[in-house]
Amino acid sequence: MEAENNKLTRIMVMDVEGEQRGFIVDAVSEVIRISGSEIQPSPAVVAGGIDQACIAGVINRAERLLVLLDLEKMSSPDEKIFTSM
Repeated sequence: MEAENNKLTRIMVMDVEGEQRGFIVDAVSEVIRISGSEIQPSPAVVAGGIDQACIAGVINRAERLLVLLDLEKMSSPDEKIFTSM
């Protein structure tokens, strides 16, 4: 479902496999840096309705479980073609 932009809407720019991509998100609450050693395999079941194939791992930080998304797997084939042009 597509949401309308509002004052909390942001564009996150990230490097995905050597290409810069922009993602429109509903809101950003904070930006943190993590090291690769903090990433753990995702548990068999992760709440929130996220497709398990799109989860790259989890990070336990300050009594919170953060879900790390695999942005490459979240892109449809059409989006991958479009961003490569």
